Amino acid sequence: MSQEYVSVNIYRSEEAVEEIPQVSEFSTERREDLRSKLLGMLDEALSLLDKIAPIPGVISEDELLEKRREGRRLRSQVSSASDQDLSKIQPQVEAYYYEIKALYDAYVKQSSQSLDELKKYGRKLVSDIRSFLSKASSLFDVSPLQKDVEDLSKKLEETNDISTVQSINHSLETLYNFSKDLSSFVDLYSSLSDDTKNSQDVKNLISEANRRISQKNYSISDLLAKLGEIAKKSQE
Repeated sequence: MSQEYVSVNIYRSEEAVEEIPQVSEFSTERREDLRSKLLGMLDEALSLLDKIAPIPGVISEDELLEKRREGRRLRSQVSSASDQDLSKIQPQVEAYYYEIKALYDAYVKQSSQSLDELKKYGRKLVSDIRSFLSKASSLFDVSPLQKDVEDLSKKLEETNDISTVQSINHSLETLYNFSKDLSSFVDLYSSLSDDTKNSQDVKNLISEANRRISQKNYSISDLLAKLGEIAKKSQE
């Protein structure tokens, strides 16, 4: 009986020894799955942050930098966390992840509205520039400017990137100011007498303006001022 009793205990002991590693391996696998899941959430959140640009009323540049620092800090903690600490960090990671997701959704919505407004502004600039150049064409060779504005107009309609649209609008603003000055030059020129129009000084100003147009030197404020002086003297 004694031998049988001992034999049974040995068998059960061996059975228990075989099961313990299996349970341990299963727990380790689950912990590593959790770590991988949390790291994946943080990587996705950080990737979304990289797509967000500061927008007034939504988030500032400083806030974006702070969110990136927080994400990197959490990622470092998850990577080095012990098995016991990993489950404690999980709620922080999930809260951070859903906060960034919500922020990104708000950014996309705001960006869509901002994009529409920027494009509307750009289209208004294009329309005004065309009008100014139409008048200026009676005195200047504005074909290079007309080509530039049509190229920019096409790009404006084709792109949906906010930074690109902002850059296009900046170029359109430059053309707007220049074409407006050209139009003002024509208005002032039209008020001159025929003798003054045919003077060498006025012809030189027109020639210089055409030269600047061809060289994409978009400034004739000095020429406009000189024409104003000529107009004033001609009336004395």
